[in-house]
Amino acid sequence: MGALPGHVATIAELKPGVLSVHKGNETTKYFVSSGFVFIHVDSFADLIAVEATPLDQTDANLVQKGLLEFTQ
Repeated sequence: MGALPGHVATIAELKPGVLSVHKGNETTKYFVSSGFVFIHVDSFADLIAVEATPLDQTDANLVQKGLLEFTQ
């Protein structure tokens, strides 16, 4: 899901996964455990995440272990 100019106001639940934030020519990726996103009429977005870490600082093995524990 992306928010472009003129986006309709939206509230959505964030599920575990990778979130990309684009600012100019830079893109930063984060692992987000869960949360909500509020996209406003002016295309600004507020993200409320339970947990978010830069993807380059995320240990994939710990994520898989946590997901396994969660699903059990």
